[in-house]
This record gives sequence, structure tokens and C-alpha cells, in this order.
Amino acid sequence: TLFFEGDVGAILGGREGTYSPFDLPFSVGLMPLVYQNGIWMEDAMIGAACAIPSRHSSALDWSNYEVSLFALTDQVTTDAFKGDNNAAEVFGSAWFIEAYGGYIEADHAFIHDDVGGHRSYHNASISFTRRYLSRLSNSVRFITNFGQALPNDQRTADGYLFLLENSLISANPNLIGIIKSTFLAKLEIT
Repeated sequence: TLFFEGDVGAILGGREGTYSPFDLPFSVGLMPLVYQNGIWMEDAMIGAACAIPSRHSSALDWSNYEVSLFALTDQVTTDAFKGDNNAAEVFGSAWFIEAYGGYIEADHAFIHDDVGGHRSYHNASISFTRRYLSRLSNSVRFITNFGQALPNDQRTADGYLFLLENSLISANPNLIGIIKSTFLAKLEIT
């Protein structure tokens, strides 16, 4: 990886010799992106990303949320474009929301086929994670691919994944490891 990251507000404040007037973190270059604990996205791609951090919504009962936006133009690795990590561009957003006694992640990306193979598609995910009795962490994730304009038998990104994760949390994780179980159900759309 090779990327530059900073904060537009801090850069402008530093240039003018004042406090940062706003927060707008960003990154540009060959950067690692990890969303949904690496299940939805985990790759180093060339592009740009920025975040709108630390907001809240009383109307939605969200104590804290953040939105990340990204545009990736090269080194996009996906099984929909097997063997060609230069054939796609990705435009999307990732939401991180603390609400309803837990943690929500909601993501959407449009993967554009820039070589004309009609393999463009949408990829979306949503998850909810919550701790119970301070000892059990539970995550429920749903990920789907849809919208490819190819005949059914030629589609390379069409289906969905439902994932349940449970972790036992110990009072002393350095002495007693975390026990984790995962249930995976991959269902194909026909």
C-alpha cells in the first residue's frame, strides 16, 4: 500500500493558523479498506475515500454515526472479474451507526465494469451487533449482490449471504481466549 491520509479541516486550519473549522478525514492512493470485519470488503485498492464523522440524530435515536464515501479506480479484486483486477471501478458508501443498544453497519457499492463486459452489479450489506449480559457478542449480517445484466447462467455476482456470529467474551481475554462460533448460510438466487 502507498497512500496519503489527512483531514481537510485540519489542513485548512493549519494553513490559516487557526483551529480546524470542520472534520473531513480523507485518504488517497493504494489504500486498504476493511468493512464488515473484512467480510464485505477487505482489499487494497487505488482510489479515494473520505468520512463524515461523529454525527448524531435525535429523530432516529442514533447516538453516534459516521458515513464513509469511496471511489476506487484500480486494483479491484472480485470474483465477478476473475483474474482481472483492472476491469472494475467501485463507488460506494459505508455507514457506522451506534443505536438501539447495538452497532449497525450498512454498506452499498456499485461495481462498474469499465471494459464493457456487462458484469456491473450492486453489492449491499447490513449488520447488527450487540452484546448480551456483558459476556456474549452476537452479529447478524446480510450481504447481497444483484443487478448484473447477463443471462442467469453467465452471471458472476448474483446471490446473497446470511451470516450469524457469536463470541463468548471473558472478563480476562489475556488468560482466557475468546470462543467464537459462526453459522454461514449461502443461498443462491436462481
